[in-house]
Amino acid sequence: MSYFHLFIAELKRRWSLVLAYPVEEIVETIVLAVFFYLIFLGAGYMAGPAAQFGSRLENVIVGYVVWILLMNTYSNIAHNVEGERTRHTLEQLMMSNYGLRTILFVRTVADISITLLQAVAVTVIITLLTHTTLHFALAAALPVLTVLLASIGLGFMIGALSFALKKITALLMVIQFAVLFIVIAPIEKWGPVGLWLGSLLPVSPSSAALRSILVAQRMDWELCLLGLANAALYLLVGLAIFKAAENFAKRRGTIGTF
Repeated sequence: MSYFHLFIAELKRRWSLVLAYPVEEIVETIVLAVFFYLIFLGAGYMAGPAAQFGSRLENVIVGYVVWILLMNTYSNIAHNVEGERTRHTLEQLMMSNYGLRTILFVRTVADISITLLQAVAVTVIITLLTHTTLHFALAAALPVLTVLLASIGLGFMIGALSFALKKITALLMVIQFAVLFIVIAPIEKWGPVGLWLGSLLPVSPSSAALRSILVAQRMDWELCLLGLANAALYLLVGLAIFKAAENFAKRRGTIGTF
C-alpha cells in the first residue's frame, strides 16, 4: 500500500466517524463559537458602553481561530497514542511497514480536513455575532499551512510525553491555555529583537502573519518566512523527540502498558 492509499484510508476512517456522530461535531463547533461570543459580551459589559474594540477584536478573532487549529492538531497525536495503547493496538502500528510516526502524521493530516472546516465555520459564526469583518485572501494559505505544520511538530513533542506519563489529559488542558497566550501575542509589535525572540514560540510568527493578511490586508513576507522556519523547526524537532521516546519505550518494554 502506498502512502497515498494510506492517506485515503485514514481520510475515510475520519469522515466515517463524522458521519456516524455528526451531532458531536456540530455541537463542538457551536460551543467554540458561543464561548468566544460570551467572552466578547463579558468584556464589553466590564468595559462599559463606551468600549471600542476596533481592530483589536479582529486580531483576537484571528488568534482564537489559530488557537482552534493548533489545539485540535497537536492534541490529536497524543490522544491517538493514548487511545491505541488503551485498545492494545499500539504495537501493531509500530510493527507495520510504515511505522508509528508515519501513521500518526498521515492520520493527523487526514484529520486536518475536519479541523479546517470547523475553523472556517467558527470564524463565520463569530464574525456574524460580533459584526466584524475579516478580509479573506488566498495568501492566508501559507500562514495556515505553517500553523498546521508547527502544530503537528508540537503534537509529536506532547505525544512523546504520553510514552512516559501514559495519561496526559490534564496536561493537555493546561497546555491549551498556555498556547492561547502564544497565538495572540503581538510579536510583530515587539521590535526587531522581540520579533525574532518571539518567533521561537510555536506558531507565533504564523499567527502574526495571518493577522497582517486578514486584518491589515498586508502580506508581510518577513513574518511568513519566520513562520515557515518556525514550522520546519518544530516539525523536525517534534519528529526526532517522538522517535527517541518511542525507542526508549521499546527498550524498557513499556509500550503496551497503560
